[in-house]
Amino acid sequence: FTSNASDKYVAEGAVKQVACPQDTYQLTSNDFGACQDVSSGKFATKSDNSYANTIATHEENCPSGKYDNNADGKGDCDDIPAGSYGVQSIGGSTYVATGALDTSLCPLGTYNTDGSGECDKCGEGYTTATTGKASQSDCTCVFGFTLVAGKCELCPAGTYKGDNEGECKVCALGKFSSALGAMSSSTCQDFRPGY
Repeated sequence: FTSNASDKYVAEGAVKQVACPQDTYQLTSNDFGACQDVSSGKFATKSDNSYANTIATHEENCPSGKYDNNADGKGDCDDIPAGSYGVQSIGGSTYVATGALDTSLCPLGTYNTDGSGECDKCGEGYTTATTGKASQSDCTCVFGFTLVAGKCELCPAGTYKGDNEGECKVCALGKFSSALGAMSSSTCQDFRPGY
C-alpha cells in the first residue's frame, strides 16, 4: 500500500510503498487502496494460494480439514482434530466443507478419522459409546444387539443387552424371555408354577 513517512495509508502524496502487514491483503499491485483485513474462516495467501504472513494478495477459505481457530482471520488455519468436523459458526453444529470457524465433536453413532469432511455413520445397528470418536473401530452394537461374525444381530430370546458394550447377557436362573433384541433385564420374567 502507499504510505506517508509514518507508514500510514494515504491515497495521495505517498512517499513510499509498504507491504501489507500480517493478516491483511491487497488484491493487486495496481490496487492503491488500503490493505483489507482477512475475513473470519479465511487466511491470507500469495497468488499461488499458499499462506502469506505478509505481502498477501488474496484471502482464501480455510480448506477442508482446517479451521480458523480464533474465528478472526488471523494467522494460518489450524487442523480439525480427529473425531470432529468443521462448523460455520462458533459453538455451531452445521457442517461446512471450507471456511470453518470452529469445530464440533462427531455425534453419537458417527466418527471422523482425520477431521476432514463430515463424520461417517457407523452403520445400521451400530453406535458409539460417546461423542467425538475417531475410528470405525469405536462403533459398537446398539442396545439389544450383539456382534456375530462381524455383524450386529438381535440378542436371542432368553438374553438382553442394556448397554453398548459386550455380549448379550443371559436371563437369571428361574427367569425367561421370549423377546428378540431385549434391552433390559426387566424383560426376563419369573417362571410361573405349572409350566
